[in-house]
Amino acid sequence: KKHGLPLGYLVGVLGRFVFAVLSGVLFFAAYAPEGMPALLYSVAYNGSYLGLEAAITLVILLLPPVGAAMDHVKTLARRTPA
Repeated sequence: KKHGLPLGYLVGVLGRFVFAVLSGVLFFAAYAPEGMPALLYSVAYNGSYLGLEAAITLVILLLPPVGAAMDHVKTLARRTPA
């Protein structure tokens, strides 16, 4: 239960990666170096920055103060209006 946010984030990044690679193959293949398959170039290009972004964000999401803040937000969201 505590790992719902990081897991959801990873699923979102994976979806973003899939569609970024697809976009790279369909629309940006001309930017691939000569002789390099567009799919390989797109996977390498998008994987490099999305992987780093995901790693940094996961480290932040797993920090105890962030978890405590998220728990507090959940508590506030569950309160019924007066």
